Amino acid sequence: MRKDLWTYRYYTHAIFALLVVCVVLSGQCYAQGGWTIRGNVAETGSGKPLGNVSVVSKISKAATMTDSTGHFTLALRAGEQLVTFSSVGYFPKTITISYRDTFSELDIQLPPETRELKELLVKDRAPDENVRSSQMGVTRLDIRNLKNMPVVFGETDILKAITLQTGVATVGEGTPGFNVRGGRTDQNLVLLDGAPLFNTSHLLGFLSNVNADAIRDVTLYKGDIPAAYGGRLSSLLNINTRHGNKERVNVSTGVGLMTASIMADGPVTKDK
Repeated sequence: MRKDLWTYRYYTHAIFALLVVCVVLSGQCYAQGGWTIRGNVAETGSGKPLGNVSVVSKISKAATMTDSTGHFTLALRAGEQLVTFSSVGYFPKTITISYRDTFSELDIQLPPETRELKELLVKDRAPDENVRSSQMGVTRLDIRNLKNMPVVFGETDILKAITLQTGVATVGEGTPGFNVRGGRTDQNLVLLDGAPLFNTSHLLGFLSNVNADAIRDVTLYKGDIPAAYGGRLSSLLNINTRHGNKERVNVSTGVGLMTASIMADGPVTKDK
């Protein structure tokens, strides 16, 4: 009887010790295995649920997104975790949690991200609208403005207008030509529709031999002369005449103290 009782007690203690060991091991396995957190994400102030919020744990290398109701579920490994909640238009939020913490669900609130922008001024014209290129030392004369300039004897003179530009000086009254940045007159190349003009003045230099009414545009290169033009060291004066009018006849006249002019252009035949 005593032997049976001793045997019974021995088995009872052994079974109890085995149960304790199983409980301890199961707790350790659960702690080492992982756990799951749940919660809701809403907007600060209004309490509106936020969907598509990124929930990331870098330590566990786990991530998820909130659903349309702001609810999320994330599986983590055991240990202390840093969980970051972020969404476009809201300031991110990072919290520290551990598997030892006792909570049912997390309630996370993200404040809206508001930034004050600098003043934006809208103008109808760009500040550099009149800048067409960065080429230096080039002057283009507008014929319409050229006719509004004060002239001698009432005659519009292109060469006189050229001498009013920066870096250009007249040779002297009664003498033809102009000087550019210290150069001589024979160092200037004057082209009329691509043909060189060796003499640009008449009437002892008081007037130029280029009719301003027939000119379309005038370009003066005071430096950085294009490679297509050569033979001069100082400057290039490129003069282009007007194109003929193929649609109708135009007639213009001019009367000055010393000269009178008349110009007509138009089609000789249809489209010619």
